[in-house]
Amino acid sequence: MEFVSLMGSAGRTRFFRMIQALEASPAVSYILDARHQFIYCNPAWDSFAESNGAPQITGEVVIGADLFDAVPEVLRAAYSRAFSQVSEGGGCGRNHMNAQVPIYSANIGCGFIF
Repeated sequence: MEFVSLMGSAGRTRFFRMIQALEASPAVSYILDARHQFIYCNPAWDSFAESNGAPQITGEVVIGADLFDAVPEVLRAAYSRAFSQVSEGGGCGRNHMNAQVPIYSANIGCGFIF
Protein backbone atom coordinates (compact mmCIF):
# COMPACT_ATOMS: atom_id res chain seq x y z
CA MET A 1 0.00 0.00 0.00
CA GLU A 2 1.54 3.28 -1.12
CA PHE A 3 0.32 5.38 1.82
CA VAL A 4 2.10 3.14 4.34
CA SER A 5 5.47 4.11 2.91
CA LEU A 6 4.63 7.78 3.56
CA MET A 7 4.23 7.24 7.31
CA GLY A 8 6.96 7.14 9.90
CA SER A 9 7.44 4.15 12.14
CA ALA A 10 4.96 5.39 14.79
CA GLY A 11 2.33 6.08 12.13
CA ARG A 12 2.72 2.61 10.64
CA THR A 13 2.40 1.05 14.09
CA ARG A 14 -0.82 2.96 14.82
CA PHE A 15 -2.19 2.14 11.36
CA PHE A 16 -1.49 -1.58 11.68
CA ARG A 17 -3.03 -1.65 15.17
CA MET A 18 -6.14 -0.01 13.71
CA ILE A 19 -6.27 -2.64 10.95
CA GLN A 20 -5.93 -5.42 13.53
CA ALA A 21 -8.87 -3.97 15.47
CA LEU A 22 -10.97 -3.62 12.32
CA GLU A 23 -10.16 -7.18 11.26
CA ALA A 24 -11.65 -8.43 14.54
CA SER A 25 -14.58 -6.01 14.61
CA PRO A 26 -18.11 -7.15 13.79
CA ALA A 27 -18.84 -3.61 12.48
CA VAL A 28 -18.70 -3.08 8.72
CA SER A 29 -15.67 -0.83 8.19
CA TYR A 30 -13.69 0.53 5.29
CA ILE A 31 -10.86 2.97 4.64
CA LEU A 32 -10.53 5.20 1.61
CA ASP A 33 -7.58 7.11 0.26
CA ALA A 34 -7.70 10.86 -0.34
CA ARG A 35 -9.26 10.22 -3.79
CA HIS A 36 -12.13 8.31 -2.15
CA GLN A 37 -10.90 4.97 -3.43
CA PHE A 38 -11.16 1.90 -1.23
CA ILE A 39 -7.86 0.78 0.25
CA TYR A 40 -9.29 -1.55 2.89
CA CYS A 41 -12.52 -3.36 3.79
CA ASN A 42 -12.77 -5.56 6.85
CA PRO A 43 -14.19 -9.10 7.03
CA ALA A 44 -17.51 -7.73 8.32
CA TRP A 45 -17.81 -5.87 4.98
CA ASP A 46 -17.51 -9.20 3.16
CA SER A 47 -20.09 -10.86 5.41
CA PHE A 48 -22.50 -7.96 4.93
CA ALA A 49 -22.04 -7.99 1.15
CA GLU A 50 -22.53 -11.75 0.92
CA SER A 51 -25.61 -11.76 3.15
CA ASN A 52 -27.13 -9.00 1.02
CA GLY A 53 -26.61 -10.76 -2.30
CA ALA A 54 -23.46 -8.91 -3.40
CA PRO A 55 -20.61 -11.44 -3.24
CA GLN A 56 -19.07 -9.67 -6.25
CA ILE A 57 -17.89 -6.82 -3.96
CA THR A 58 -16.05 -8.92 -1.39
CA GLY A 59 -12.33 -9.40 -0.86
CA GLU A 60 -9.79 -7.53 -2.93
CA VAL A 61 -12.26 -6.80 -5.77
CA VAL A 62 -13.41 -3.53 -4.21
CA ILE A 63 -9.87 -2.24 -3.54
CA GLY A 64 -9.18 0.71 -5.84
CA ALA A 65 -12.85 1.32 -6.61
CA ASP A 66 -14.21 4.84 -6.13
CA LEU A 67 -16.72 5.11 -3.29
CA PHE A 68 -18.80 7.65 -5.20
CA ASP A 69 -19.36 5.16 -8.04
CA ALA A 70 -21.42 3.13 -5.56
CA VAL A 71 -23.16 5.96 -3.69
CA PRO A 72 -26.66 6.72 -4.98
CA GLU A 73 -26.94 10.18 -6.54
CA VAL A 74 -29.34 11.32 -3.81
CA LEU A 75 -26.66 10.68 -1.14
CA ARG A 76 -23.56 11.97 -2.96
CA ALA A 77 -23.87 15.56 -1.71
CA ALA A 78 -24.19 14.37 1.90
CA TYR A 79 -21.14 12.09 1.58
CA SER A 80 -19.17 14.85 -0.12
CA ARG A 81 -20.03 17.34 2.65
CA ALA A 82 -19.05 14.83 5.34
CA PHE A 83 -15.68 14.15 3.72
CA SER A 84 -15.01 17.86 3.22
CA GLN A 85 -15.90 18.69 6.81
CA VAL A 86 -13.63 16.01 8.22
CA SER A 87 -10.71 16.66 5.88
CA GLU A 88 -10.85 20.38 6.71
CA GLY A 89 -10.44 19.58 10.41
CA GLY A 90 -14.12 19.60 11.28
CA GLY A 91 -13.76 16.63 13.58
CA CYS A 92 -15.44 13.28 13.70
CA GLY A 93 -19.11 14.13 13.86
CA ARG A 94 -21.71 11.43 13.58
CA ASN A 95 -23.91 11.18 10.54
CA HIS A 96 -27.22 10.30 12.19
CA MET A 97 -28.86 9.21 8.94
CA ASN A 98 -26.66 6.17 8.43
CA ALA A 99 -24.66 5.93 11.67
CA GLN A 100 -21.27 6.38 10.07
CA VAL A 101 -18.35 8.03 11.80
CA PRO A 102 -15.99 9.73 9.33
CA ILE A 103 -12.27 9.37 9.97
CA TYR A 104 -9.37 11.24 8.41
CA SER A 105 -5.61 11.28 8.38
CA ALA A 106 -3.47 13.27 5.96
CA ASN A 107 -1.41 10.15 5.25
CA ILE A 108 -4.20 7.61 5.05
CA GLY A 109 -7.09 9.55 3.56
CA CYS A 110 -10.75 9.65 4.34
CA GLY A 111 -13.10 6.90 5.35
CA PHE A 112 -16.05 6.01 7.46
CA ILE A 113 -16.24 3.59 10.34
CA PHE A 114 -19.68 2.10 10.85
